[in-house]
Order: sequence, then structure tokens, then C-alpha cells
Amino acid sequence: MDNEVFVANGISYQKVPPGVYEIPLPALGDLRIGQLLPHSSVHITDLPPPPIDHEFYLSITNGGDKDDDQYLGVFAGVYFASEEDRQVKLARIRRAYLPLVERGELPEAFIPPSTKDRPYKGASFNINLAGRPATVIREEIQSILQLFRRLSVPDRKVFVCHATEDKPTARRIAAYMRQAGAEVWLDEWEINVGDSIVERINEGLSGATHMLLLLSATSVQKPWVRREFSSALMRQLSSHSVRVLPVLLESCEIPAILSDIRYADFRDNDDTAYKELSRAIFHAEARDARG
Repeated sequence: MDNEVFVANGISYQKVPPGVYEIPLPALGDLRIGQLLPHSSVHITDLPPPPIDHEFYLSITNGGDKDDDQYLGVFAGVYFASEEDRQVKLARIRRAYLPLVERGELPEAFIPPSTKDRPYKGASFNINLAGRPATVIREEIQSILQLFRRLSVPDRKVFVCHATEDKPTARRIAAYMRQAGAEVWLDEWEINVGDSIVERINEGLSGATHMLLLLSATSVQKPWVRREFSSALMRQLSSHSVRVLPVLLESCEIPAILSDIRYADFRDNDDTAYKELSRAIFHAEARDARG
């Protein structure tokens, strides 16, 4: 049995440990799930690139005997290597799959509880294809592939608004947000020689989901800083397209327009402030996902 050869679209595949076949995604062609050998699984490779510390898994299974089409299914998962920031990662998965669930393209994800004795790192998605041997695998897995593509790119785009004098702190915060999984707009990363500064800033603001407004005694006096966050606040009020997150770097006079917005306080404890920013950016409910 271990030496069985599976032929798909004219290509022969040998079993590999732990007893499954591996087929690259581009080689699936019009392979139908009923063509799988009895009691075998096909592991799909060449999937979209996963985020750092994540792994994508996608397999097609025929768990029945010959001529038994009641045990056909698709099994997919998104797993991560460590428990670190587990809730942030699960929230990201929920935001990505919710639109697919609402459109009926993907069943609800199964996210088991994680316990001390059995930590579970990820979520799984199962599609039951019992009685559907003619199902074309490539067509059936499109929703899974769409989920993987969503997870392959950041869904949080953070614009860092700061004064030049606060550049070192802005770099540190921007680097942290990028490592946490956000796409970050920082002027020195995005504006090249020859670019229109105004145009590039407007592009960054128009695509942002969050603006980090770094408040210091210097920045609150800068007219252009006030213009940027005032513009972002107007968009937040009118269309909820961007969320303004004040970041207090030092004691200063907070502009009146921001007086009722809670800020992340970097004056005393950076670790706490980073956690507060992460919670505000990444812990949004799945309903905030963008279609």
C-alpha cells in the first residue's frame, strides 16, 4: 500500500511520509475528488505565502473504500509556531474568514480552546463533500485559497504621524507595528527623492486603517501635524475609514480635539503602551474585517 502510485493529470505521485500524496497547486488541473485512491489524502503544496510564524495546511481526503463516496472532504488549517500573541493571531484569522462565512463560501472555523496541557495553535476549516465525487478540487478550494491570500497580506495599515524631532521614537514604534503584522507608512520609508511629499502623504492617509499620532511638546506645535490628524479625524467621523490613536511621548498640552480620546502612554512604561496599541489595532472584532 505504501508504494501505491497516484496519477493526476498524467503525472504520477508517490506517497510521502506520513502516508499522503503531495501535489502542487498548479498541477491540480481538473482533478475530481472521486479520483482519489481509497483511504488516501492529497496534501496541496505551493500555497500562498503565510505570514511570519504561520503555516497553511490544505488537504483533500477520500476516507472510504472503493466506490464509497461518503467520506470525501477538504481539510484546511492556519497554524502558528508559538503561543505568543495567540489572541492577536486568532483575531486576524477571524477578520479574514468572516466575510467568506457571511457569503456562504466557507463554513465557520473550528478554533479549539487552548489549555495548559494541550495548547492549540490555530484554526481549522472542513468542507464535507460526501456524495459529490465529481467535485473539481481546484474549484472547491477557491474559498480556502482566498482566505490564505487574505492572511498573506496585512489587513491593518498604520500611518505614523510625527514631528521630525521625534523620529527615533517613531522608527521604534513603526518597526514594532510592522513586526506585529501591520503594513506601516512612515515618511522616510515611503517618500523617495523626486516624490511629491504632499501626494505621498495623502496616499498614505487615504489607505490607512489607523493613524498613530505621536504627541510631544514639539509635535503639537507643528501646523502640518495638526492638519494631518484633523483630516484623519474628519474621515473617522464621516466614514469610519481610519481610526486615530493618540500616542503620548511626553507631557504636553493635548489638542482639544483629542481631549476625549484615550491615548497610549509612552512616558513611563513602553511595554504597557505597546500592548495597548496592539490591542487597539489588532484585537478588533471580526465584524471589522474588510471585504
